[in-house]
Amino acid sequence: MKIENVDDAARLQVALDLITEWSNTWQLSVSVAKCSLLNVDHASDAVDYYLAGSMLPTVEYCRDLGVTMTCNLSMSQDMTEITARSAPARKLHTTFIYIW
Repeated sequence: MKIENVDDAARLQVALDLITEWSNTWQLSVSVAKCSLLNVDHASDAVDYYLAGSMLPTVEYCRDLGVTMTCNLSMSQDMTEITARSAPARKLHTTFIYIW
């Protein structure tokens, strides 16, 4: 959702309030600790949003469905994480080659 003005910000907060109301009605708790706000356009940085009574933290990047998204839509954070996860496997592969 693109937030261009105060009305847009209010509509997003209403949507978050409706999610809270729905989760309370169906007795399904929202894991607010796993929720965050990723601003792609920093024009809306000054607005605080709340979900289930807790303020959503603004983050520089977040991971969703295995993909890391950053506030500037760069893939560098995702590539850094992929490279870090593959480092032990590369070391094992290199060790295996030298043993044989």
